[in-house]
Amino acid sequence: MRDELNDLIKQLEPETEVKNFPKPKGRPKSAIFHEWVDEELLANCISGLHQRYFNHTCRMMVVDNETYGETDFMLCVYCALVKLRLAPSVIHNQVNKQYYRFLTDVCRIKLTEKERTYNNHLNKVIRTGCDLHLLTEDILIKKQSAGVMRPEELAVWKQAIDVAETLLLMDEYTLSLAKK
Repeated sequence: MRDELNDLIKQLEPETEVKNFPKPKGRPKSAIFHEWVDEELLANCISGLHQRYFNHTCRMMVVDNETYGETDFMLCVYCALVKLRLAPSVIHNQVNKQYYRFLTDVCRIKLTEKERTYNNHLNKVIRTGCDLHLLTEDILIKKQSAGVMRPEELAVWKQAIDVAETLLLMDEYTLSLAKK
């Protein structure tokens, strides 16, 4: 009787087809900002920084008479967000493409250098195995290999991250998040 009842139930159930959707190719995407960060408000801040400090004549970021390469400075903006704990570490998350897309698509910044240059510059930091704000010359001396930041470059990057952090904290939204 039980078997007959189970057969009847199977006959009455609608046939369902199980579909297997293909998995997306490549590495899984990492979040470039923590979930409590409003990407649109942050994009307005970063876009405003770029508009205010990018000098079209020399194609450099100029802040208080100091010049920084545009690509390096925009990477330092992200590293400053990591330092402020608004973004996850660049070491443990694959943010290369996502942050570049964020700059170009969301912030609407047209970087003068290509994405490949941007990736090469970011990889200088990633290959050290340490976030930029935590890097020291000793770490760089031990990590010397092709594609890694050289110890003599560190001072310029450290200055740029400090300037980027200061500029980010001048924005009300970013300051409100950093205080949490």
